[in-house]
Amino acid sequence: KDAQMMNNLIVVDPYLVDYVGHYYTYDAAVVTAASRENTPCLVLGNRRLAPEIAQRLSALSTLGSDRWSHSCAMKLRPRFLLRLARKIDLAVQVLQLLFQVRQALVGSMKLNTTLFWPNADVPALLVCILWHLSCGWRCKLKWVLCIRNFESAYNPKSKVADRFLIGSLVILRAISKQGLVVPASDSELIAQELHNRVG
Repeated sequence: KDAQMMNNLIVVDPYLVDYVGHYYTYDAAVVTAASRENTPCLVLGNRRLAPEIAQRLSALSTLGSDRWSHSCAMKLRPRFLLRLARKIDLAVQVLQLLFQVRQALVGSMKLNTTLFWPNADVPALLVCILWHLSCGWRCKLKWVLCIRNFESAYNPKSKVADRFLIGSLVILRAISKQGLVVPASDSELIAQELHNRVG
């Protein structure tokens, strides 16, 4: 809906690797919609991005961090080491993503640039928070964070992660310039939940 108001659209998807799952289909639909509205679109995919997909979407294989590539912590025991490793793992993932996104955006930013994160998760939200704390005040980059699921939908024990996700969105809305962080979802249920709890 906002395509005609954009001068530039940047899609950030660390999960875009191959045709497995919904990532390629979703990103390809966004690229097609942007092309229909004559909106320049840059896609940032995973470093392991298949060359054929990179060519089809004119995508850059830039990002090296996603939840599936950070699985070494899952093998650790005892439990306190597992929890510590997961926290370190998350910190490394977030810092890597922040650096990679900032590097990729050099020279790509235009007036009214919108960054669309189609599979936003906790690392994505932390990257967004760090962005706004470090340089968000001096640039008008609009972030559209698409929340496609809550962790607790797959694991009832993940309600803490859901609360962290909602809390991060609330913080983002507070520290960012008005309208520069937009939570969204392609799920009517999640969209309503975001509206009720984040605004």
